[in-house]
Amino acid sequence: MKVKTIFFVVAVIFGCLFLPTVAWGLDCTIPISSTFITPASCPGLNPGDTIYMEAGVRTGITFKGFRGKLGNPILITNQGGLVDINTAYTYGWAVSFRDCQHIKFSGKGDSGYKYGIKISEAKTGGLSGYRKTEYIEIENI
Repeated sequence: MKVKTIFFVVAVIFGCLFLPTVAWGLDCTIPISSTFITPASCPGLNPGDTIYMEAGVRTGITFKGFRGKLGNPILITNQGGLVDINTAYTYGWAVSFRDCQHIKFSGKGDSGYKYGIKISEAKTGGLSGYRKTEYIEIENI
């Protein structure tokens, strides 16, 4: 009887430690200094999870290898204010997606801004999707 009780207690503790990572989605915040974002930047990110871009002026950003699912995209949005992307001197595209599928790119991350992501200047272009990128939804940019 004592062995069964100990096994049950260990199973409950083990389950409680790992349940949050299985039951709820993961959010990932990208610092203002990051320009090249891959799944390694957000380990454990799954379809339906959110990538937040820290507010402020950034010099361009590339997302590579992210895969949401139909009806369950990965959301990429602003956090804590306006994300202003200005590539006048440092970067080609303001925002580029490489080998990404089912992504929702949204400027609705802060209710204080109707358009929470702004491309103020782009050396090569504003948005780009290439190398097997498909199903990208864009709003409030």
